[in-house]
Amino acid sequence: MTFRPAAVMFTLTIPLAAASSTPARAQTAAPPPSPLAFEEALRQLHDQNETIRASDLLVEQRRQERAAAKGLLWPTVTLGAAGVQLSSPIEARFSLEPLAALLPIQLPPLPTIEIELQQSRFAQSSLTGRWLLYSGGKVQAATAAAGARVDEAIAEDRRTRESTETMLVRFYFGAQLQARARDVRAEALKALDTLAYNAKRLEEEGIIARTERLSADVARADGDRQLKAAESDVELARIALASLLTLDDVGPLTTPLFISEDLPPVEAFVTSMRERHPALAQVRAQQALAAEALNGARGAYKPDVFLFGRQTLAKVGLGDLLPRGAYGIGATFTVFDGPTRKKRVAAADLQTQRAAQLGSRAERDLATLVRQKYRELLKARDQYHTLATALDLAQENVRARTRAFDEGLATTLEVVDARVQLSRIQTERVAAAYAAIVALAELLEASGQSDQFEQHRLQGKEVGAP
Repeated sequence: MTFRPAAVMFTLTIPLAAASSTPARAQTAAPPPSPLAFEEALRQLHDQNETIRASDLLVEQRRQERAAAKGLLWPTVTLGAAGVQLSSPIEARFSLEPLAALLPIQLPPLPTIEIELQQSRFAQSSLTGRWLLYSGGKVQAATAAAGARVDEAIAEDRRTRESTETMLVRFYFGAQLQARARDVRAEALKALDTLAYNAKRLEEEGIIARTERLSADVARADGDRQLKAAESDVELARIALASLLTLDDVGPLTTPLFISEDLPPVEAFVTSMRERHPALAQVRAQQALAAEALNGARGAYKPDVFLFGRQTLAKVGLGDLLPRGAYGIGATFTVFDGPTRKKRVAAADLQTQRAAQLGSRAERDLATLVRQKYRELLKARDQYHTLATALDLAQENVRARTRAFDEGLATTLEVVDARVQLSRIQTERVAAAYAAIVALAELLEASGQSDQFEQHRLQGKEVGAP
């Protein structure tokens, strides 16, 4: 062996440089993220996800609008002030000539009397109050409509939360699926490393041909490529999960894949859907909103009755002819406004009919969706259990082919095919478990029971390592 001083120096200096730089990196590097369980991810989602927070703000906005609508039932008091400049003062003129003509004696011409009633410049401040006593139901309809909008926003908030929770299930357990697929690839690569080593040894002993050894090398290189691709998929899945949770990075995921074995009958989910699904609550709120729009439109045919009062607080340059205060009761009624009121009533009636039709359609579609997701869950779960037998057979086939190859009774291609078949079944079984988890989350969302996912998870059976 040739001695190469330069190579030795390179080998020795790299570890020293790395060792000397380690303390500086340790001082500046951020601590690794903590392990993340699914329940912690769910809590983080509710606290930090922008979509959920925006939905919460909409609910609060609608509540404030409802409080504002209730203010229409209260009296209003306004304080006002004005300064006025007239083009000329307001004057009254009185002539005494008609009076002189009635006298029996002749009088000299009498002057005209001029009295200034109001200066040309004046200012005043006043307090005005108005209290609506009767509106024909228009104010009550506006208040009830604001309450219906609150109910609609709450239902929308629930719908947003449940759909986002389902997305979390996809992302969290999707990352777990990719990690399992990577483990399968890593196990396969380890076996292919052994196969390549044994093939080289058997070639050197003259038991197998060179093409057999080359086939093992090619299979090993392909396994390495697949492992690197699987590691990239794991990283992409973790990035997507971190983005959903509004985090820079996520730590190791500690909640494993599982299979939910105990399920109520499908009709139980359909019944829950009718009672709890937020989309149906939204439809009911829209129906109430349409009904109040109809009440408000009909109220336009009725008068408004109100109390009013006005009190002058201060005045400058204003005459004493006008009273300082005025109080009373009044009413207004629209006698004619063309077809406006009639068309508004017709439009509100059509809105009510439309809301009823949408409610019926939504309930039918959701019932179909529940049954579809229920069947998808059963299908994925059955596939997971069915693949157990195929997995046992594939594992036994790998053992038999590997032993035969070591004895020179099987080709490299046969061993590789057996290993590929085993990896495929392992991956398909884990994918079936993931599909069952997603179908469960979607079934619970469709039936308005997303809050029951954790209970099903805790009662489920953990999917073991491949």
